[in-house]
Amino acid sequence: MKISFVIQKGDIIFEDELIRINDRKFKWERFTTLVFGIAAIVFAIMTLIDYFESDGSSEFGIITFAIIFGLGVPSLVYRCKLNYSGELKYSEITKVIIHENPLGLLIADFILASSKKRHVVLDMNRECNFERSSLTGFVKELKDRNIETEEK
Repeated sequence: MKISFVIQKGDIIFEDELIRINDRKFKWERFTTLVFGIAAIVFAIMTLIDYFESDGSSEFGIITFAIIFGLGVPSLVYRCKLNYSGELKYSEITKVIIHENPLGLLIADFILASSKKRHVVLDMNRECNFERSSLTGFVKELKDRNIETEEK
């Protein structure tokens, strides 16, 4: 039996063995994000090398390195811990955290057994009325599948 919930950019379908998430997140997005992150870190290292070759005469190089490296490495680590799969087996999911962020996005974070996270935007600025129309059914369906659910 399939149970479907309409979300911001697609739908979530509960099937017998798995959850299908159709939210237009593609696996190539992870690849391009990683490539740009690695390129930024390489650029930061090049500015550090340039700083040391100029005998520290330009503080711009070390400041640029600190900013890019300080922001690039944590964001790269965060992106590596995300899952972009469109299908999640119930046995893979350890917990689902549903919360609204300061920008008005209603988000479901599927925490997986592999310590990765599948990030799904359920609603944006209450455009789909997911919170009023479908949230209780969504939470009930997760609990019926023995998935721990936390609402914040």
